[in-house]
Amino acid sequence: MHIFLAIALGIFSSLCSNFGSNLQKYGFKNNHNINYWNNKYWLYGLGLNIIGTVCDFIALCFAAQSIIVCLSGFGLVSNLFFNKYWLKEDIKFADIYGVILISLGSIITVSYGNLNSNNYNEKVMINYYTKPGFIFYYTLTLFLVSLIAYKINFNETGILIHNMIYKSYQSLYICICSGIFGGFSILHGKILLELILYHKKILLTGFFIFVFIQFIFYLIIQQHYLAYALKDYDAKYVIPVYNCFFILNSVIAGAIYFEYLNDFKFIQSILFIFGLIIILIGVKTLSTHHLTINELNHYKYSLLTETELCENNF
Repeated sequence: MHIFLAIALGIFSSLCSNFGSNLQKYGFKNNHNINYWNNKYWLYGLGLNIIGTVCDFIALCFAAQSIIVCLSGFGLVSNLFFNKYWLKEDIKFADIYGVILISLGSIITVSYGNLNSNNYNEKVMINYYTKPGFIFYYTLTLFLVSLIAYKINFNETGILIHNMIYKSYQSLYICICSGIFGGFSILHGKILLELILYHKKILLTGFFIFVFIQFIFYLIIQQHYLAYALKDYDAKYVIPVYNCFFILNSVIAGAIYFEYLNDFKFIQSILFIFGLIIILIGVKTLSTHHLTINELNHYKYSLLTETELCENNF
């Protein structure tokens, strides 16, 4: 029975977070140049995202991390509704097709994922954290996302890139960073939750504080990148792509850390991976469509900006 409560909370969290992100985008549409911390709609959206995060943590008490994060794909259908009828963004067939693929992949992943959630003491959690496999994945992922983040430059009006090739892919870079950091935030949140549930109290040990600091850091930087993505790009693209990399990193990191994959049967493993592949195909569909129709717009914007700067100099 607990698993159904966890799934219900996960779906509600997804809907709540998607509405919050669209509310943040609405704030940027009304006042693009304002800093997001001074944007009241962004703060309202942040509040809804926090509510969604709390629901995720409650759900994590009853189900594995790989299940809860994949449920975020269900909220993408509501995201298209918000995009079209509230934000007035133009929805194309490629957008609908991409979201359907991501949602279908999420359903398959949830259906054949690990439905169990166990509680672990601090010693076991430290052993998991120091496993060579997890250390390798953690450091490699942070190194790669640091290279991606290096290609991103922010200024007060949005995003300024040194050449057109990088400029076309900025939206993808920012969504990747936000999603991966979000995945690490929920992993460390899950670790904290497991420690509290097992010991029936908040621990003030070095490991607990170490994990808590990382949880807060990743949560803040995730929202920072997501804010800049929503500020400069369509929510119909940003939210699904962000959710994809959030799902992928959460599932993979959780599976490696908690050793969820050890209990998978062969067919279960194949279908689970198949679901993740469908999610990636859906994101590729959205990305290709988005980059094609926006490359010329960004190019025009850069020419306009350069023209304005030249006029101001004279």
